[in-house]
Amino acid sequence: MIEKDVDQLEIDPLAELNPKMTDKMFQVLFDDIQENGMREPITIVDDNKIIDGRHRWLVHKELGLDKIKCIDRSELSKSEREEFVYSTERRRHQTPTQLAIAAWNYYIKVKASGEKITMAKAAEHFGSSLAQVKRANKIGGTAKNQFKRPDILELLFNSQKFSISPDPTNPFETDSLYSIEEYLIKQKKALEKAAAGKAKNKKQFELTDEEEDKVVEVMILLKRESAIVRETIARRLYAYNLNQ
Repeated sequence: MIEKDVDQLEIDPLAELNPKMTDKMFQVLFDDIQENGMREPITIVDDNKIIDGRHRWLVHKELGLDKIKCIDRSELSKSEREEFVYSTERRRHQTPTQLAIAAWNYYIKVKASGEKITMAKAAEHFGSSLAQVKRANKIGGTAKNQFKRPDILELLFNSQKFSISPDPTNPFETDSLYSIEEYLIKQKKALEKAAAGKAKNKKQFELTDEEEDKVVEVMILLKRESAIVRETIARRLYAYNLNQ
């Protein structure tokens, strides 16, 4: 174990692969470190990159502390560092939703690198169910039949919830991937139905060439009439429509 200057450290992108604490969780950690000191050292690599313990480090910064205890694991390879970060967080009891999202993030990352991986393998790696990872993929994926909402997954991953209530004044928030997927399916169907109705109404008001010629003819005749005649016609049409 070593001590490092707090201001010399920075967060490694690997640390961001795990959820952020909620404000309430961070306050509990803050109060505990302020009262009892830090119980576990943070983990760094490459002399100053934090891969585990970023919230403990942030508490030290807020408390104005100069030094922080660290364990240097620079000897770990890139894949070993990733496994360390993932396995450390799994021991901290992520929710089933967070585990599924972590597995999905891992699946996408590995696929993007060109390596072969199945969604089932990613699910197994994180102790999640394949069904849950598939739901995360449906919500956050960008394919044609997916919802393209990675923002929702990011929200859930960082211990927040998503409102699935149709009434914004009475929100019902959840972190259930199943409930959110069902909500998005209903929303999509409602939008498709509205779009179909709009297209149908638009088609109903499309004029034939003959009808278009009649409209032009009437407009020419109206243009030739005096302003008082045009105003009288407009008023009578308005009254006629009110009586229909």
